[in-house]
Amino acid sequence: MTIEYKDSKRIVGLSTDIVETVTYTGDMSTGWGTSNAGSGFTLDGVTEEIDFLNNYTNDNVSINLDSLVSGGSLSTSKWLIRFTYQTNGTASGDNIIWWNGVSSVETVISNSTINDFVGFSTQTLNGTTNTRTYLSMGDNDALHSTDVQTRLQLSGSNSADLVANNTSYYAEISRDGSNFTVKVYSDSTYSTLIGEKTNATPTGTLRYFIVANYQQGSNVTGTLSEFKFYNGVSSLTAKPTDVPDNSILVEKDTAKRYWFDAESAGADTTTSNTNVNDIAHFEGTVGANYIIGEQITSGNALIGKTITSLSFWLYKLNSGSSGTETFTFGVWNSSGTNVHEFGTVTRGELPQGSAFGNAVKFTKSTGSYVLQENDIFGLRTDSNPNSAWTVEITQRDSNVYSDGQRAIFVQDATPVTSAKDVGFEVVSHTVTPATWTKDRQVTSGSAMTAGGGTGGGGTTNAQTSSNYVWTNIASISTARQYTFGTGNASNFTIGGANSVENSETWNGSSWATAISTDTQRRDTTATAGSYNDMIVAYGRNNAGTLLNSSSTFNGTTWSAGVTANTAREHPCGAGQSDSMLIAGGYESGGTSNKVDSYNGTTFTTETVLPTASYGQNMGASASNSAHIAGGASAMSGTYDGTTWTNTTELSVSTTHYFAGGGGDRDEHLVMGGYTPSSNNYDTTWLWDGTSWVSKNALTISKRGGAGDCTAR
Repeated sequence: MTIEYKDSKRIVGLSTDIVETVTYTGDMSTGWGTSNAGSGFTLDGVTEEIDFLNNYTNDNVSINLDSLVSGGSLSTSKWLIRFTYQTNGTASGDNIIWWNGVSSVETVISNSTINDFVGFSTQTLNGTTNTRTYLSMGDNDALHSTDVQTRLQLSGSNSADLVANNTSYYAEISRDGSNFTVKVYSDSTYSTLIGEKTNATPTGTLRYFIVANYQQGSNVTGTLSEFKFYNGVSSLTAKPTDVPDNSILVEKDTAKRYWFDAESAGADTTTSNTNVNDIAHFEGTVGANYIIGEQITSGNALIGKTITSLSFWLYKLNSGSSGTETFTFGVWNSSGTNVHEFGTVTRGELPQGSAFGNAVKFTKSTGSYVLQENDIFGLRTDSNPNSAWTVEITQRDSNVYSDGQRAIFVQDATPVTSAKDVGFEVVSHTVTPATWTKDRQVTSGSAMTAGGGTGGGGTTNAQTSSNYVWTNIASISTARQYTFGTGNASNFTIGGANSVENSETWNGSSWATAISTDTQRRDTTATAGSYNDMIVAYGRNNAGTLLNSSSTFNGTTWSAGVTANTAREHPCGAGQSDSMLIAGGYESGGTSNKVDSYNGTTFTTETVLPTASYGQNMGASASNSAHIAGGASAMSGTYDGTTWTNTTELSVSTTHYFAGGGGDRDEHLVMGGYTPSSNNYDTTWLWDGTSWVSKNALTISKRGGAGDCTAR
């Protein structure tokens, strides 16, 4: 499915989704050049694969990647290709070889055709099914003699270097600037890497994806399928990062939830070398693009940090305040290539002087750059200096700055280093990358419960927990019992109850003015979603009529939802607003074992409970990942979308009705409740996926309160 962006910072997708938009998915029916396919290859548009046939006569098929891009031009800096391949059969007569990859020529007339190439060569050894994969790169080479060809090493012994016959492998070829990378994975999620190679070898214009064979041997076949081409990107991400902080992503196929922490920067730190006693010169006829700077070497604490400003101490020997020649503050890599520019200064801005003590600090801070090992931050003259305007930069004539050294070079040439250090100052900070963390809902014990009865009717009590320690907060405006709600200690919506037709929302410090619900509803904990993206189903009204309806809340307005299934009261339910599970309840014929799921559009009948029950509580991250506990029949169990599995019963009592609570299948917090003898509980219990763990008591004993919990 396509990743969906919902309200309330909520994102829904599958574990297999990719954020980046694919440029082309190969159906193999159009666009492929087959004039040289011969008897070696066929394109199958039904199975969407290239079939490698039992003939080897220097055949090949290809596709022009330019033609797949809107505007007709393959990126010269970033692209990525993925495909699946496998080989089958025993080689006969000779070793069987073919190549899959990106080439500078469309038709490879023979294995000796000169071209640039990056990709894979696969060799099945004569008389065996033993197949080796080589990660191949060539610069103006023949395919069979690519100058960078690394055999895929699966272990130290030759026999274990073989990839399995009749087994799918998952290949990735990418470009990032001048670097090309080839990788092989053993799984379709591209998570188990078994070999890779990065090199800047191909320097020609790569334009064509080709599949080619070598004229020798027979009796081995294979396939190339699931071809996907992405233009303009060099890596793929399964989860979006251009989203608000604290977003939640739900994988509907795995029921896993992830919490997003946006990229964050640490405090700025200043690093400098002011221990100078000399100067280095921009003088004579060194030419334009001449650079003097400091190379950062292995062990330097600046490596990996983000540089936000760069300073040097400068002066000029001669007068001439109107000079317009520019000097650029920047960073160059170990090959002398410019990778970032912070800004420029003109000769006219520099003071006149005669010694290093006359130098003045100049700072530039355009943009930022993550410093890499052996990078050089320096100053470049953008014109050819002469004796009329010699410019000086301070330095130390010996090595005084640890893990650094002076570098002098012309841009794009190899830097020349020496045991000296220039005077500099940089401001930097450490950036923590954006991350998605699997959300264990109650890990921090952050929970909320509101309303509930103490034996004589509803209460206005509300309390939150941090690390399972409960504290009373501002009361809700209306006493409620057998109510419903969802959220956490920071944001929570409670609604319904006996003779109450409104909801209230907690924002972390106060309860907002009540909002009218679309219908009167009580006696249900079948709620899912978040405080402002919520669905509630079933229950009954004040007249005692059992309900088979649902209602939705968007944070502002309640609306009638779709019709559910068999009307009943006191079911439990949890999950997402479009992936909810509802179980049990009390229907007109008695205690119910019915189970429903809701996918955002319709209610669907699911596998019934092992034991009919009502008054239970549920924790669920999705309709296929839930845990229930308590209730009239004291049944505890998990549900995986197909099967119910009994788990240890709730420890406090064999009959534990009408508790609040929430969480997920492996961390389910149950709050309060009561027994038929009308004993209300203040206990809280955590199901940790294996057993029940007693947690701190509520501030009061109660039943029928709304409760929920998440880690944030």
